Amino acid sequence: MDFTNTARDLALLQPNQELASHMAEETIDAPEAVRRALEGSRAALRQFAKDCRRRRPAYLMTCARGSSDHAAGYFKYLSEIVLGLPCCSIGPSVVSIYRAPLSLRDSMLITVSQSGRSPDILSCQAEAKRAGIPTIVVVTRHADTVPAPAC
Repeated sequence: MDFTNTARDLALLQPNQELASHMAEETIDAPEAVRRALEGSRAALRQFAKDCRRRRPAYLMTCARGSSDHAAGYFKYLSEIVLGLPCCSIGPSVVSIYRAPLSLRDSMLITVSQSGRSPDILSCQAEAKRAGIPTIVVVTRHADTVPAPAC
C-alpha cells in the first residue's frame, strides 16, 4: 500500500508549521527508510532469522527511541502475528540511566536506531551481549550519512 500521496496531502494542510512539515517529511520518507534499512541489513537479518530458528527464543525484544520505536512497534505485530512470538519493548533508559539488570534469558534483541550510536541504545546492546543473547541493529539512515553502528 502506498501512503506517499496521503502524507504529501497532510503536509499541505499545515505548510507554515515547521514541526508539522518535518513530521510530514518523515512520514513521506517512511517507505524509503524501511527499504534502505532492509537493504542495508539484509545479511544481518538473514543471520538473525537463522539464529532465531536455531535458538527458538521464548520471546523477542526491541530497543528503540522515538520514531524508531514506532517502527519497532510495527515489528512487534509482525512477530506476534506471523511468528507467534511475543515481543516487548525495552525502555533504553531502564538500562542506561537506572542501570537495572534485566533477565534476558531465552530471548533475542532487535535494536532499531537512526544511527546506532546513542548511549542508551549502546547500553541495551551491551546488556544483551552480557546476557549472551543474539542481537541485531537495524539502522534507518543512509549508510553514507551515518557512520557504521557502534553496537
